Amino acid sequence: MAIALACAAVAPARAQEGGGLSLDEVLRTTLSANADIRRATWEVERQGAGVRVAGGAFDPQVAAGLSSAADRSPLFGTENVPGIQSTNTVTYDVGVDQPFRSGLVVSPALSFSRLDAVGQSLGPRNQAVATLGLTMPLLRGRGGGMALAGERAAVMLHAASASELEFARSRALLGAVEAYWSYVAAHARLAVLRETEERSERNVQQTRMLVAADQRPAVDLLPLEANLASRRAARISGERGLITARQELGRAMGIPPAEVMRLAPPSTDFPSGPGAAGIAADSGIVSRALQLRPDLEAARRQHDAARDLLAGYRRETRPRLDLSVTLGYQGLEAGDEWGRYVSPFYSELGGMHTRLEVIYGMPLRNRLADGQARQGYAAEQQAALAYAELRRQVELDAAAALETLQRSAEELVLFDEAARLHALSLESEQRRYQLGTSTIFDIINAEEGLTSATLSEIEARRTYAVSLARLRHETGMLLPGGAPDARALTGG
Repeated sequence: MAIALACAAVAPARAQEGGGLSLDEVLRTTLSANADIRRATWEVERQGAGVRVAGGAFDPQVAAGLSSAADRSPLFGTENVPGIQSTNTVTYDVGVDQPFRSGLVVSPALSFSRLDAVGQSLGPRNQAVATLGLTMPLLRGRGGGMALAGERAAVMLHAASASELEFARSRALLGAVEAYWSYVAAHARLAVLRETEERSERNVQQTRMLVAADQRPAVDLLPLEANLASRRAARISGERGLITARQELGRAMGIPPAEVMRLAPPSTDFPSGPGAAGIAADSGIVSRALQLRPDLEAARRQHDAARDLLAGYRRETRPRLDLSVTLGYQGLEAGDEWGRYVSPFYSELGGMHTRLEVIYGMPLRNRLADGQARQGYAAEQQAALAYAELRRQVELDAAAALETLQRSAEELVLFDEAARLHALSLESEQRRYQLGTSTIFDIINAEEGLTSATLSEIEARRTYAVSLARLRHETGMLLPGGAPDARALTGG
């Protein structure tokens, strides 16, 4: 009854607006325009950049230098004869430090120096050194240390932000769906109130004609006119409610204010409901919610990230114990030719050398590492509690959402039946009034009952539609396959 009245009332407006505003259009617009979704999208971008930042700890570092120095030093030569010693030195070097996620650091390097001093019979002295250094941490920094822990945590936080984005999309869609059904209900309520007002006007006009024909006393007009005034006030209240519902829908969708004022009437009807069969119990609803809820997955990944960071902080409290091995070649040549800047690296006058070092270091007080480990432990405990609490809430909310939908379906059946019976009651009272066996007060009471029952039916349909959407949200099924499905929200 309520839906039929609403459709009849909004049909002309739909024709003017080109078919009206469908639920599918609301869902698509919300996904593209909602501010919460856009913020969550940028958070994914930020966390992705954080992965690159954390991975930068394993980027190779290149260092190079080139210098030229001229030195004129006074000195006393043989027999204490004063003089000036002139030297020119040219050096260049290049080296690379390549850290690996195992903790190993490989450091190849080349260095060259040319010393040109007055009095050297063989010309400038050219010396070159090529080395390959390997450094492996045995305690602090072993297995990648804090750098690897930070990178792993960044990857997990990036994945968590992606799950948070999915939940933000679901939450925004739920808000839009709830606002849309309220918008549909506001249109339906207004249609009912307008129909009730029109019916009251007809009663007043008919009674005036009867009074003019001396078939009814003039006093019968008083309650009818009072009832008409009440109906007009109720209709104005319904118009005000429609304005509020339209504003809330536009806010949920994220569209500009100018577009909110131009929103067309709704074109998607409420879901019909399951009927007398009701909603069957589903024992697997909680397990599916625990498996599919994206915010729960995000909390789990955030806990894993906090746990990895804690392990990294704890490893930083260890003493430093590094094993360093250096393999090198040193060559020497004399001469001032340009080729001498390179040839000492493979000169016949050269030799290999090796160096083995064990480096140990232990700070007397390591408050930095100890404090970071304590902070990491607190953060890990907070993340664990947040995950456990969210898991508990998901179980409760999923079970409650199913039970709410079941009760909403039962309520809808009863209100639908009540509206049907009140409509029959009004028809009966109208026939009795025409036969003179009923009073005008009986008519007014019957109309009041029908209006109240019809408005209750509309609210029951809105509640059922919202409960259906909330159940899908609480179980992580509002976005199946990553795309909204309006048919799942309308029983299609």
